[in-house]
Amino acid sequence: MPMTRSKSIALTTNIIFLFLITFFIGRNPTKSVQSVIYEPRFLFIVGFVIFSLVFNMWRQGKNFSLIEYLLFRVKNFKFTTITAFIAMASLSAFLSPLPIIAWMGHDSAQFGTLAFFLSMGVAFFFAKSEIDSKYYIIPLSCCVLTMTALAVLESIGFRPLEQWVTSPRMIYPAATIGLRQHLGGWFAIMTLQPIFFYRRLGKDVWFYIWIISGFLGAALCTTSAATIGILIGLIFWIFAEHRNSRRVPFIAFCFFIICCLCAPILTNYISSRINNPDNTYKSYTSTTTLKTRLILWKAAAEGTYRKPILGWGSQTFPIFLPEILPERDLFNLYRLELGLPSNAPIRRHMMGYEYKNEGKWVYFNIQYIEPHNIFLSELYSRGIPATLLFIASLINILRRYNKRHLTRYTAAFIPYLFYLTFWFYLIPVTPMYFALLGIAHKEMMKDAEVEN
Repeated sequence: MPMTRSKSIALTTNIIFLFLITFFIGRNPTKSVQSVIYEPRFLFIVGFVIFSLVFNMWRQGKNFSLIEYLLFRVKNFKFTTITAFIAMASLSAFLSPLPIIAWMGHDSAQFGTLAFFLSMGVAFFFAKSEIDSKYYIIPLSCCVLTMTALAVLESIGFRPLEQWVTSPRMIYPAATIGLRQHLGGWFAIMTLQPIFFYRRLGKDVWFYIWIISGFLGAALCTTSAATIGILIGLIFWIFAEHRNSRRVPFIAFCFFIICCLCAPILTNYISSRINNPDNTYKSYTSTTTLKTRLILWKAAAEGTYRKPILGWGSQTFPIFLPEILPERDLFNLYRLELGLPSNAPIRRHMMGYEYKNEGKWVYFNIQYIEPHNIFLSELYSRGIPATLLFIASLINILRRYNKRHLTRYTAAFIPYLFYLTFWFYLIPVTPMYFALLGIAHKEMMKDAEVEN
């Protein structure tokens, strides 16, 4: 069946958006991640949502006058848990002690309440586009392959994007995302998506290009949360296929572990042979990150206890952390982050802090944008009622899905959800997850209709 003109426009718009949100890098003399990656991509999200809104209004209301269409939409409006969540989250942002940050996000991350609502809009319009998921396979496979190629180049010491984006604190591979740990989150989103996209299709060359590229890219990031999330997703895939006695999921599980063990060592060996700088890969046995997370989670829980109804507002955490957390815990957090002895002297100084090193005081100013746990972040930012409404909305959606493909759906989407239990939303990463959720929602609802 040929694609209609409106569907063709929607598909083209969606694919362009996916490429821009993944790869676009702007021009700015500072070459900072925020100026060349975060800010332009935020504008792309705004532009996509506005265009999709106008386009869908034109498509649905072309037989109505503007007044008739608006009356039709108001008449058919339903107050659901999602609209209740939006209302509570908006109230939280308006009444936050720092409403501008609550709406627009912290300068370092720029993912406030507005960006979250826009990401929800991205999911909504991808679901409304009514385009079969098979049309996304090749573009998304090319995205993963390209990102992996950039990760490999940076892992062996080349810096192909240095003329556009650079920072003294940048940890490679960063590709077009800006930081190794955040790139790990992107691969947590993308790597196992073929499990869902191919649930009714035979595996072809694009399936293997997509998933193998994803394995290699995720392995080079050495981000523990992303790696464990992907392993959990692979276990779900093994369960989904065990009745069919297929060995591909188990082989994929073993292959990914081999990639994680060998890829960082191999790239460092190659970089040393060609006299390029080595990357500092994170050891999976390190417990420092978990120790810092536990302190941050304690702070988020204390913040929720103090403002349980409306929270403090999105990404206000770095401003109120010194107020919420006792000084002893705060200084222990900084010692862990800086790799200092447990008894190293730390004191407040001007807008930051100082620690003593060889008799001299050294200034530092570390900011934690979020509690590094999405559930605690929601509670801290928006309060208990909004968080419960958000969870209820997700449960209501999942209950409508076809149980036959739910395990594959879980395998594809749980890696990033697990990643978010240790990290947070990001402009260059999270909108892709919402877009894929929109595609999957449309497909799961279609499967449920066929089943019934």
